[in-house]
Amino acid sequence: PSGHLLISRNGYTGEDGYEIFLDWHKGPELWSVLIKKGHDFYIKPCGLGCRDTLRIEAAYPLYGHEIDDDTNPLEAGLGRFVKLDSDDFVGKNKIVESIESGNNRELIGFEMIDSGVPRQGYDIFSDESIVGKVTSGTHSPSLNKPIGIGLDKNILCIDIRNKKRKIDLVNIPFYKKNNGS
Repeated sequence: PSGHLLISRNGYTGEDGYEIFLDWHKGPELWSVLIKKGHDFYIKPCGLGCRDTLRIEAAYPLYGHEIDDDTNPLEAGLGRFVKLDSDDFVGKNKIVESIESGNNRELIGFEMIDSGVPRQGYDIFSDESIVGKVTSGTHSPSLNKPIGIGLDKNILCIDIRNKKRKIDLVNIPFYKKNNGS
């Protein structure tokens, strides 16, 4: 298609890939060309479901899931991007206040022991007390097992359809491209 477009390598899946930005009305034409000409290069389409399972396997936090107005960047595993010794920045006081108050939530990964697939919003328990919510969960196609992310290191089980299901805490990311897992 004619016109301007931007190709970027800042995709959010943990895999090699590209994002293409162009006028929306040119999208269908470009899509058709890429699928047809890309066939010989094993180019395949994927949607947001694919993007989401890959980003969960890589443990990439996503706004609205692992980070939101109530979760600071340190809790969401983004501390490497926060320089508390720099001059004042938006949100700095709230982050410092959270550290000083002893807030020790952290992003953790878990795999299901019992059957079921964890989904965002499911309650997470420590003994009989609800300690939080699943921030992201899926059946991992790369690992062939259900995995999830939460924000409390005391998780012992997940409530899936009114039944507490056992989990196993694991290191994240769940999947690393370099060594296979």
